[in-house]
Amino acid sequence: MQDTDEFMLFEPETPTLLGVHALGQRATEIIHIGQAVLFYGGPVEYFRDMVFNYPTLAEAYKAADLDGLK
Repeated sequence: MQDTDEFMLFEPETPTLLGVHALGQRATEIIHIGQAVLFYGGPVEYFRDMVFNYPTLAEAYKAADLDGLK
């Protein structure tokens, strides 16, 4: 059962990451990844191209990116 909800907001045309949001008991385990990409101005393709450990909460970024970029 998933106890954390994550959201990623980006501009599709550029695709610039505009923000990340996480709610739930384990949100602090994943929010820092989005914060780091935002801080360094990384594009959302970072999540697509990055290798995340499986199974982890961090892989939710990759799933969200792939879903958003279609």
